[in-house]
Amino acid sequence: MFKLHRLVAAAAAVGALVGAVPSPAVAAPVEAPFRLVVPDVGVSNVTGSYVPPVLVPGESAPQSLAGVRITVDAGEVAGFASVSFMARECSVSCDLGAMGAPGTWRLPQMLVKPKAGAAVGTSGSVEVTVRADGYEPVVATAKLTVTDVDVVAGPPVATYTVRNGTEKAQVVLQVTNRGRETVSDLTFAFAGDPGLRWRPSAPDVNCRYGGGGVSREVFYGPEMFCDVHNFDLEPGQTYELTDSGLMAPEGELGDRYAFRATFWAGPGAENVTDALRQLPGMYAYSHGINAPRRIPAGSGAPVSSGLMVVGALTVGAPATTTPPGTPGEPVPSATATPGEPTPSAEPTTPGESPTPGETATVIPAPGQGGGGGDGDGGGLPVTGSNVTIAAGLGVLLLAAGAAAFVTARRRRTRFTA
Repeated sequence: MFKLHRLVAAAAAVGALVGAVPSPAVAAPVEAPFRLVVPDVGVSNVTGSYVPPVLVPGESAPQSLAGVRITVDAGEVAGFASVSFMARECSVSCDLGAMGAPGTWRLPQMLVKPKAGAAVGTSGSVEVTVRADGYEPVVATAKLTVTDVDVVAGPPVATYTVRNGTEKAQVVLQVTNRGRETVSDLTFAFAGDPGLRWRPSAPDVNCRYGGGGVSREVFYGPEMFCDVHNFDLEPGQTYELTDSGLMAPEGELGDRYAFRATFWAGPGAENVTDALRQLPGMYAYSHGINAPRRIPAGSGAPVSSGLMVVGALTVGAPATTTPPGTPGEPVPSATATPGEPTPSAEPTTPGESPTPGETATVIPAPGQGGGGGDGDGGGLPVTGSNVTIAAGLGVLLLAAGAAAFVTARRRRTRFTA
């Protein structure tokens, strides 16, 4: 009992000593070495519109971020519109995890859908916040204004097949004005899986592209955006953007690469351009050729339910191109970020869903989620005749062993008797 009292006293003394030692101070968050840009956008009361937040690194930006999270407070617009991030895992708050080098920082787009009866001209602001471990949060606001612009993109799904990775597919995209007013200003952005290369021979001098060149071809990485401001999109008319080549120089037979094209038309399109110009890791391209080509009214491809086109490039033979609007296989959503990205590249950034109403589904490329290579390990379980033969041999061996055991046992019994 005496020893027990001494042990209790010693434990109490140790506890008091530990309590007296001050706990290490938790480092206070420091000012974030990046800023957030969210453009003011005009929101169609028919199709809705996308809003692309942009995370802009500062001069002292770290080589990576951890614990990245983005949230949106849409309380001010809740009476006339719904707001959500275009990602399957989240709606108004997304855990993005770690981000690598600043040039690859991509955030998921938001989709804004006005409610039925929302009056043209109604406006309100949303507040977007981005947090990362060790840094104070950064906040940006964007004004959303309801418009009666009714422009849609087409085809809903665009699939292309090339004989090999170095062959170019000519991507044809269309926009149609179904509204009553002429629309000027158009901005469009491409985002695809890593390994895709765009040829940004686009309709004006304000193009930006990501990635690097491939040999001597004017092909760049899986991201690109351009704005068009030298034409008017009249009611009932369709315009084609036919200057976007696509290839996958390192693709192997069967590899499949997803992509998406997002459009902004009318009021707010220039604001989107100004925001996208600040995307890290993008470069200027000033070739400025070939404005969108007007085609006869009613001759365009079937349109999507909004301003996004999803598609895929498959490496295989023979070389064929699915005509715009021709029903094709479901395609995976582009990862963003470039992402969307990936991109994450948003296109992983985290991958984004197609516009509601589209039928795109996730189908990973052979060996990978986004195309490229045959993959390592895994595979389907072995079935069929080989398994049947192996099973039969096993049964025969088991029977033979049992017979030998019985014979030996009988011999031993006769011997000992």
